[in-house]
Amino acid sequence: MIVQQQKITAGMRRTGDSWLLFWDGRATVFDTLRGFWYLSVLIRHPDQQIPAAVLLASAKGAPIVPDSRETVLDAEGIRRLRKEDDPAVQKYLARHAFGGRARSDQTRVRVMVRQALTYALDTVATTQLAAMAEHFEQTILYGNHVAYHPCHDTQDVIWKL
Repeated sequence: MIVQQQKITAGMRRTGDSWLLFWDGRATVFDTLRGFWYLSVLIRHPDQQIPAAVLLASAKGAPIVPDSRETVLDAEGIRRLRKEDDPAVQKYLARHAFGGRARSDQTRVRVMVRQALTYALDTVATTQLAAMAEHFEQTILYGNHVAYHPCHDTQDVIWKL
């Protein structure tokens, strides 16, 4: 027996200082949260493992290159930057709390991204869009890389971004 997936229209749009999220005919406006930016990136790159450092950097305006091993905030990039004598580079590292070991930096980035996503989803879960939060809880995989795998849900979501 073949089970047909339910089709749902959903979307996210940034409008000035807020985000408009909609799911299956319902919409809610939220204050800007970094986790919403991360969700929008993940939706645009389904089934791709994106390094947590790339998600973090994307919120600061860096381009999204999901399979890139060259990101300023990955462990190797941090090691290379620490060797620079440029005071501006050292100030950047200090300002973004990348003063510890590479492994702890990677852990810090991973935790920051997960906390931002969790907070955003917890916020959505308290509204009429709780089904959207549940969808993301079933389809986002966390770790040093973060991925949105929509095939892990029984619903067929058509995203409008």
